Amino acid sequence: MKLMICPPLILSKPSAGVRRVLDVYSRFRRHQVVLCVDSGSLQDSEPAVLAKLSSFREIVKSHSEPGLLLPWSVLRLASVARRADAVVCYDEFPPSVFYSYLVAKLSRKPLIIFYHIIIPATARRFSGSAFSPLSALYRMAIRYSSAAICLDNGKEYGIFRSFFPDKPLHLAFNGAECADTLSGDAVGHSFEGLYMGVLQPRKGIMYFPDIWKDVSSRVPGAKLRIVGKSVNHNAETLRQKLVASGLGENVEMPGFVSEEEKRTMLNNAKVFIFPSSDEGVSLALLEALSSGVPAVLWDLPVFERFNEGVLKAHYPDTKDYADKVVSLIKDEAMRRETGKRGRTWVMEHMSWDNAAAREEDIFDRIASDMHIPDSPREESGPSARGAVQ
Repeated sequence: MKLMICPPLILSKPSAGVRRVLDVYSRFRRHQVVLCVDSGSLQDSEPAVLAKLSSFREIVKSHSEPGLLLPWSVLRLASVARRADAVVCYDEFPPSVFYSYLVAKLSRKPLIIFYHIIIPATARRFSGSAFSPLSALYRMAIRYSSAAICLDNGKEYGIFRSFFPDKPLHLAFNGAECADTLSGDAVGHSFEGLYMGVLQPRKGIMYFPDIWKDVSSRVPGAKLRIVGKSVNHNAETLRQKLVASGLGENVEMPGFVSEEEKRTMLNNAKVFIFPSSDEGVSLALLEALSSGVPAVLWDLPVFERFNEGVLKAHYPDTKDYADKVVSLIKDEAMRRETGKRGRTWVMEHMSWDNAAAREEDIFDRIASDMHIPDSPREESGPSARGAVQ
């Protein structure tokens, strides 16, 4: 089966969805992948991201940002998609879905949509209660789609199935690379706590002032680093709350960081602070565990699969959460052992190789359901990869 990944990936400051595409689909061997990338983002992409492009046999440069070039880009990708068997929209956001729908519709190809997480706004679009032209187009695209894939999370599955009981729905995994060194092997630690992720309320970021004020009262000078892109004005709102709590000297907020910087931070953090209450299967959490950094989570159903490498606090008791963080900071032997168990679990069950193998199996089933014959197998190796249009 030949798959076109759409819309064009923005590779500068890549989202979790973009990083997942690169890590999963670069490992495909039975199915061919045509990767669409935003040409304007290539020059600002970091080397670690660009290196992953060499694993793809066919790369098509185009545009995904609004502007005069957008209609031309959609038409061009539709012409390329005619040589594919299906168009795969790699995330559930309305602009991505509508862009991919147009490419699929114009090329007369099936559309497959990937859902990372179904937030309330998405559910309202599903139901039709959020009436707007964009919501109407969103539902039109979903009705047109031939299948959906969502992360293996009971909540997401239940929400999607309640609105679309007859739509073929497949469950996929996230994964992580396992670091060469463990956090516990670092010489000293630059900070006690690390958060990585989008800065938005559903990630639990507004719990940070209460949690870290409690931690700092028992571990004087404890440092927390909060890493990630801000949505709306959440970063500034959070910064003001931290300062008002007397934590201005204890918390750093560097914003988005490169893959290399992220790896350095993981190797120098004692505990991963992740008070999110609404997750699919978090890439950031898997990356922390794969680096041997133990995490503190809420005891919510969204985290029921995570039983190794973590401590769980009663939701939403910030004192209990701080207790768990402090116990890991103060007991180095427990921290190291917990971190090693988490890393072992990721290596055995949640590696990118495992995620890619499962996803290729999903496309085997989709191809069978659509009666798509096997694509001719292409030669592998460097000479057959990296073709750019």
